[in-house]
Amino acid sequence: METLGSVRLTLIVLAALLIMSIWGTLAPHRNVYHSPGYYAALILLAINLTVCTSRRLARKGRRFRQREWGYLCTHLGMLIILGGALVSLLMGFRALVFLQPGETINRLIRSPDDADTGPGEIISLGFEITLKRFHLELQDSGMPKEFTSELHLAPDGEAPRDAVITVNNPLEINGYNIYQASYQLSRRQPVTLSVRSAGNTGVQEYALVTGEKPLTLSGESCSPLIITALRYEPDFVMSGPGRFGSRSILPRNPAVQVSVRCGSDEPVTQWLFLRHRDVHHPPPGDGLDIRFTAVDQQYDTGLEFVKDPGTPWVTAGALILIAGLMLYLFPLKSRDGKSS
Repeated sequence: METLGSVRLTLIVLAALLIMSIWGTLAPHRNVYHSPGYYAALILLAINLTVCTSRRLARKGRRFRQREWGYLCTHLGMLIILGGALVSLLMGFRALVFLQPGETINRLIRSPDDADTGPGEIISLGFEITLKRFHLELQDSGMPKEFTSELHLAPDGEAPRDAVITVNNPLEINGYNIYQASYQLSRRQPVTLSVRSAGNTGVQEYALVTGEKPLTLSGESCSPLIITALRYEPDFVMSGPGRFGSRSILPRNPAVQVSVRCGSDEPVTQWLFLRHRDVHHPPPGDGLDIRFTAVDQQYDTGLEFVKDPGTPWVTAGALILIAGLMLYLFPLKSRDGKSS
């Protein structure tokens, strides 16, 4: 008991928690905060504070003065904070989910870093959330100026409602805090291609979506004509043979990669450029000409779902801790001028 209640043990455990916290921050993939060692350090610190407080109370008996109450409240607040931290570590989690406009989810899949139960666990939210619209405003440098998610919520047993989430305005529902955390270029990009075949002076425009169902045309110079939009890059750049990507998400040099199959011929894959339509378009088969004419660039919103059941515990513990420090550091003067 002497060792469990010693100040030396307190300092050793606090130093261990500090080192593990720094390690967990610098190397998040190590999952330090959910390791047995981190749990053991928190439990050992709680035991140390409990033993230390019990021994102090046993020595004082009923002779409590204001400083003693401050000492007791300070240690009690720390114990409650530790309890809340353990509850959050064991029962809480956070998950980042990317949604496309029109997409609906009602559950999350726990990631490997969320808990000790391991990856693949399906968590029911208790409500449906649908992304109605995602608004993104970018600066000239490509940095975000503002991004907002317009949502439709359908909680179980409650009337559906709409909600808006911004960076500084999260949403609280069913014990979850939902934050506007990120965004990304959507894999599904609506593009418009113009097609003109040999002997046909007219140009027909067709809408496709990258990664989805191809466009099949008949009655052209080659039949069937199958066009598939494979990939979209907003600011196309070549970084080496066969290596390409985007310098930014701004549509400065939009390009779409398409696969064109003319009749029974082998498909031809090529990049089409919106602002350089005469460059690198697919070689015409029997006078076939395909151009990239428009894109409605889409983004997916990144929503972070956070469940932290230990937050009320930590808040209550912090208030008790502050009250204890005030009682201990600023004792009231009695009538005889002595500190209580």
